[in-house]
Amino acid sequence: VCDGNNSTCRGCDGILHSGLVWDGCGVCGGDNSTCGGCDGVPYSGLKFDRCAVCNGTGDSCPPGVHLCSGVTVLGNTTLSGTINDHTGPQDSVYQPYAKCWWIIDASFLNPSPPAKMELRITSLDTEYNYDWVTIYDGGSPRFPGTQLGRISGNSFPNIPYLATGTRILVQFTSDHRLEGVGFSATWQVYTSPTDVSYCNGGSLTKITAEKGTLSDHKGPWGTPYLDTLSCSWLIQPESNRTAKIVFNFPWFYVSNFDYVTVYNGNNTAAPILSRRTGPLGSILTPITSTSSSVLVVWAPNNNAAVSNGFQFSWHSLFCSTLLPTVSTITLSPSLSISASQPNCSVPVDMSFTHNGEAAVICVGTSSGACDLVGPYNTTSPSLSMGGRFFVAPSTTAYVSVYSVSCAGQGPSSVKSYTAPGMGELTALGAYVTLTNTQQNNCKGRLNLFWVWPAETDVIPPNYFSYCLLTQGQTISSCSWKNTTNTAIQTEVNTGATYTAYVRGWNCRGSSPIINSGSIFSPPVPLPTLSSMSTSLLTGPSSCGAPTGTVKASWNVLNFVTTYEYCLSPNANGTDCSAPAYTTVGSVDVVVPVGVPTYFQLKAFNCRGSATFMSSVIFIEDISLPATPSSSAVSISSSPIPCGATVSATLPSLPIATQYTMYCWGYAPGGSCDRTSAVNTTTSQYVTTIQQNDATTIYLNVWLGSCAGLNPVHQTYSHIPNVQSSASANAVSLSVTQDAAPCNSVYATLHASWSVTSGPASASPTKWYYCYSMNATACPFSNSTSLGWTSTLASTTTA
Repeated sequence: VCDGNNSTCRGCDGILHSGLVWDGCGVCGGDNSTCGGCDGVPYSGLKFDRCAVCNGTGDSCPPGVHLCSGVTVLGNTTLSGTINDHTGPQDSVYQPYAKCWWIIDASFLNPSPPAKMELRITSLDTEYNYDWVTIYDGGSPRFPGTQLGRISGNSFPNIPYLATGTRILVQFTSDHRLEGVGFSATWQVYTSPTDVSYCNGGSLTKITAEKGTLSDHKGPWGTPYLDTLSCSWLIQPESNRTAKIVFNFPWFYVSNFDYVTVYNGNNTAAPILSRRTGPLGSILTPITSTSSSVLVVWAPNNNAAVSNGFQFSWHSLFCSTLLPTVSTITLSPSLSISASQPNCSVPVDMSFTHNGEAAVICVGTSSGACDLVGPYNTTSPSLSMGGRFFVAPSTTAYVSVYSVSCAGQGPSSVKSYTAPGMGELTALGAYVTLTNTQQNNCKGRLNLFWVWPAETDVIPPNYFSYCLLTQGQTISSCSWKNTTNTAIQTEVNTGATYTAYVRGWNCRGSSPIINSGSIFSPPVPLPTLSSMSTSLLTGPSSCGAPTGTVKASWNVLNFVTTYEYCLSPNANGTDCSAPAYTTVGSVDVVVPVGVPTYFQLKAFNCRGSATFMSSVIFIEDISLPATPSSSAVSISSSPIPCGATVSATLPSLPIATQYTMYCWGYAPGGSCDRTSAVNTTTSQYVTTIQQNDATTIYLNVWLGSCAGLNPVHQTYSHIPNVQSSASANAVSLSVTQDAAPCNSVYATLHASWSVTSGPASASPTKWYYCYSMNATACPFSNSTSLGWTSTLASTTTA
């Protein structure tokens, strides 16, 4: 954070990026367990009842089992019993957040304390390293005594845990998850010392029992031994089954320089298995002889300070004649490794089973070697190595396990695992494209792409390196570039040959380098032209004008940056006018009238230029327009009452036409006796002919320019006869007169008429009428007295 104080990413422990936060109990990085109830909710106040039911009533416990429920006191008047964490049947799991104690109390025997008091674990299945069974030499939950043992997981020593007084304390705790079936244990209080051999001084004591206990002292436990009594015991079971002796020291509190020595045989010339002195507490790790007898020698130092003494416990191992074997070696590699991890070794979990008394494990880079793990010894019939072992990339690790029993060493079982290597790129492709973006520098664009296979046993690269070399260069001259993509584009020279090299990188190193082979970057071609044309836009503006306009067009070329053009009087482009430039595919140029001219075009790109010439361009001066043929003119007519509308059209005006003149006449040869001559710039001529009888009229057209008029063009249109409406209909006519004032010399007349008979098709649409001072009808001529109307009435003043 710019100008920050590290507070935005600091954990509750004050460490940057630690990720720790306060839990609901106010504990940094906590899991709510310090204040959580049995339901896991902070401060809920809920507790497990005596039957391990969260917030239960304590009335659901199975009979005959002392379950996990607070503090349970056992003993009192009984000498043996069973404790169990279970909440029900054997296959059920214990509760999370369990915390309970059992106190096995033999104080009721006072003033005669017990001769021996022991507890043995009979089953164990808890979350390894998280859910614990702890045994103490007396004490209370608040002030426990000396710890005799602490176990978790599913393996446990087959030994008795012995008290030095009248009480054993057992504690069981579990966390919030991954509960197991739990544990069970038996306890026993011995009131008679018949199974304990005490040191009475004197000669060697021979013991033939298959199991038992011996001690330094005589009398009640806790009595200091005598520094004047030394003893020797020869433990030599008479059973022909005994092959080895397994022993430990349930408690060991002797003064320094007072020694207990155990020999691997029946005399002091045998190898020493154990030699101990000092207040060591409980030494529970079992020691196994290789012979069927052991000699125990107790030698206190006279006049030295004394202590409470020691206790030695043993049992026999019975031997089978069959050598033990190892089976089911399982190797579980984990390939969920970050591609950027520095060493990139594969972590491998190992487990196996065997039927011997102990097993020896070696992991090495060759069969039987121990350079990775071991030798590692275990007495468990199965082992899951929490520490794992790691295998370097492309390396084979060999796991060798053999089992040992009193019958001897069994055969080794070997299983190997080979960590995958880097993996390989499976494909590399490349091609070069030329685009207009390269037209200035004649460059191409190389497209390079590759494929990394989707392999399950290979850690993919976290980046790639690539390099391009031209023909003749060696890979040692590569200038590698890095990318996280599987495709790149880069600019290359055209007309050159390249080779691309690519490799992947991750924590395992570099994959094998692959190359694309030869990649040819094609040269940029010189410009080529597939078509070019010229067309006249406008001719001379007037007679004698010096120039006209021509449009030159061509197909646009790839990779061309610019075009140069000019006009030349010669077909080879010599004497070209001052050049002009464009980047598009057409221009308008001014061309002289009456002079053969050529259009020259040069196309330029990064490779050079190419020249193209048009065909000859010739613009004529303005002259008489060409005379169109009669068939080029179309004439049509549409009838109207007592006449027709006649229309004539030229398809187009010939070149050089500046205007047209036309008229209609009753005779051929340019007569304009039907209509007057009219000038126009269009190519369509329309007139309306009113005619009672069928007739033929002629169209006369002249095409003109500043050079004059061309000869008359004549065509005609036939006007069909139109029947007079008066001859086909009967008409009634009435006239009325308004009364006039006495002093008036005028009267108002009203005339009206109507068709009384005749065909509807001949019904008049227009009427002629007039008023006359005599009974003779008015002349029907174009006189000013002639009236026209389309109504059936007229009014006048007379």
